[in-house]
Amino acid sequence: PDGKTLYYCSAHYEWQDSIMSDASEFTKRSQEIKYNIYRKQFDPETMTFSPRELVFSADSLNKSATLPRISPDGRYLMFTLAEFGVFHIWHHDADLWLLDLQTGKAKSTQEINSPDTESYHSWSSNGKWVVFSSRRDDGTYTRPFFTHFDKDGNSTKPFELPSADPDYHR
Repeated sequence: PDGKTLYYCSAHYEWQDSIMSDASEFTKRSQEIKYNIYRKQFDPETMTFSPRELVFSADSLNKSATLPRISPDGRYLMFTLAEFGVFHIWHHDADLWLLDLQTGKAKSTQEINSPDTESYHSWSSNGKWVVFSSRRDDGTYTRPFFTHFDKDGNSTKPFELPSADPDYHR
């Protein structure tokens, strides 16, 4: 929100075979790839970035973090956490997590998550709502759900996007 901080994901990967000319090693070892969340500060006067700073070490949990989204007030960072990689919509273990940027504490958003996939999320412009994708109904199809957030990072029970026809998303 301040326009001076870039949040992003990055993974460390070391090739075991330095002469391999195709991506087969990478494909075979894809479940080893764990992304962490970093940030860099931007100085508009010098047009330079600071060195990267680790924000959330997902690999220390043997997990992978992706899709960092900052709340409009700059206090919270919401992200998706799963076992590996970055395309978490295909991971049934994918859950939404919340990092309080003031305290540095991260937590699973238990009140939002279900036993199935939660992923792609976005804050409303006032930071009081989050829309996210979920496969909680049948494990196959992704549907939009909403939750309300208060100033302390607590959320309400999610609800599916209402429609005139209750079977619209089915």
